[in-house]
Amino acid sequence: MYEFQRSWLLAQLGPDTDPADLARRFFRLRSARAVALEGLGARRAKLLADPLKVTVDGVVTMDLQENLRGIERQIEQVRHPGPR
Repeated sequence: MYEFQRSWLLAQLGPDTDPADLARRFFRLRSARAVALEGLGARRAKLLADPLKVTVDGVVTMDLQENLRGIERQIEQVRHPGPR
C-alpha cells in the first residue's frame, strides 16, 4: 500500500484506525476503496446491532440515527465518488 492510499484510508476511517489492520485488509482486498467500504460497513453493522435510540424518561436520550445516516452517506461517497 502506498502512503497516499494509507492517508486516504485514514481520512475515511479516522486517524485512530490500526495501520496493521489496514495493511492486512489491503493485502486481502487489493483496493483502498474496498478497504474503506469494508471498514465503513463494519461500523454500520455495529451501529445496527444495538438500538439506535434509547430514552430514559426524564433522564437522558441517546440517538445514534444521525451517525448511521452519516456512515451511509460516506459509504455512498466512497462507492460513487463525484467529480472533483
